[in-house]
Amino acid sequence: MRNNLSSLPEYRSCPVQIQEGTGSACHQTFGLSVPETHDCTADGKDELSLQIPTPVCEGVQLRRGLPTVRDRIAQTVCKMILEPIFEADFEDSSYGFRPKRSSKDAITAIKENLKQGKTEVYDADLSKYFDTIPHDKLQIALKERITDPRILKLINKWLKVPVCEDGKYTSGKSNGTGTPQGGVISPLLANIYFHLLDRIVNNAKSLFFKYGVKIAGMQTTLCLWAEPCR
Repeated sequence: MRNNLSSLPEYRSCPVQIQEGTGSACHQTFGLSVPETHDCTADGKDELSLQIPTPVCEGVQLRRGLPTVRDRIAQTVCKMILEPIFEADFEDSSYGFRPKRSSKDAITAIKENLKQGKTEVYDADLSKYFDTIPHDKLQIALKERITDPRILKLINKWLKVPVCEDGKYTSGKSNGTGTPQGGVISPLLANIYFHLLDRIVNNAKSLFFKYGVKIAGMQTTLCLWAEPCR
């Protein structure tokens, strides 16, 4: 299916910096204190993402990228167009961040398979999944459904957006992995990449399928189960 996003206007987001002080009302909505946005042409930078720390989990301090307000609006429009297209491809075994699906549905599927005798279970937590998604492989997955070079370029810009933290710029064009947690479109991109694993496990010609292995995926967690070996 060809995607034509001619209705999506060109835009450039203004860079902002995290520092003490009173910010604009739109930024205060997200619980941050930042100054007003500067002139976009002042330093030649395009989009910018704020990065904030989150509570420590298992000894690792996670990071959350917060796109500028203008980027959030553009990402929302993009997600509204692309999500139904990729939803048509996603496997029924995928549950994370999908419309009308949740972790409760995944638990229900696991219980049903346990009742059918598939009691050998492998449960895995994907460490830093969002932060380690390779951009080159994600672009290949995107091109399976998107032929409009403008939207591919737009997504690539979001993936390589410079980050301002403590007044310093990091990442940017040299960044080759990760999609910022906190971005509107990031869960969809994560699902598109995770779909590659779903396809392998559910492929009728794979060893997984041959031995009756089932999968339930929730982006940062996956569960595989099968009947006990005899």
